Amino acid sequence: MATAETETAQTPPGFWHIFLRLIRRPRRAFEMLRETPSRAWLWMAALALAAALLPILVSAPISTRLARESMQQQIETMRSSNPEMTPEQEAQILDMAANPLFTMVLPAAGGVLFTVLGWLVWSGALHLLSTMLGGGETFGQMWRMVIWSQIPLALRGLLQSAYIGATGNLIAHPGLSGLVSSAPSAEEAVREFLTTPPSTGQMLLQALLGKIDLFVFWHLALLGIGVAATARLSGRKAALAVGLTWLVLTALSLAPVLVSASMAGRFGGM
Repeated sequence: MATAETETAQTPPGFWHIFLRLIRRPRRAFEMLRETPSRAWLWMAALALAAALLPILVSAPISTRLARESMQQQIETMRSSNPEMTPEQEAQILDMAANPLFTMVLPAAGGVLFTVLGWLVWSGALHLLSTMLGGGETFGQMWRMVIWSQIPLALRGLLQSAYIGATGNLIAHPGLSGLVSSAPSAEEAVREFLTTPPSTGQMLLQALLGKIDLFVFWHLALLGIGVAATARLSGRKAALAVGLTWLVLTALSLAPVLVSASMAGRFGGM
């Protein structure tokens, strides 16, 4: 009898058991995962990747249409300077702009790559910082914690996909970015960008606010609880590790926006 109870106690918890416990009692769930590792994190990783890919795949037809409309406007502008452009050349340009390689394949591959790299960077940074702060955990334990903390972001991806599929519209202002943009839709946002490009500061602010929403706060809270439970740190030290990592990674993620804004400024001044 005792042997059966011991085997049951050591049985790794299943996916749904962990998933629901992380929503209701996250600290106890992370403590359980530290003491009883489970391969169910593979299912969570698959769900998180699917949730990251789904909005890209659902929005691909809409992105293709917007790309064709944007390129059509540019072609009309080019006709004044190049009246010899033939209809065949215009069709080739439009087909290139709406190529599935650029509207679906590359964004999907990039989404998977950056998602996995993000997990690796978060795991490595939190493991390093927690060790410096006196924590005691392995990289594998931190990796699994980071994967399980993707629950809020996975739910956000599924909700965004449902919205895009139901309305047939892209999400024009993710997060809080609508506070600095007056365009009511994605189509209007594209036209607004082409006609009156925003300043560098406005682009950076809009990109930053677009990364902030309730799901991000939930995600950061889960990470803080997870670091505290996994590395056995105080809540203050765990919050410090998560906050520093988020600030550094967010600043790095804004670098491409700064580069594109400077390039747009150069071309606009020509």
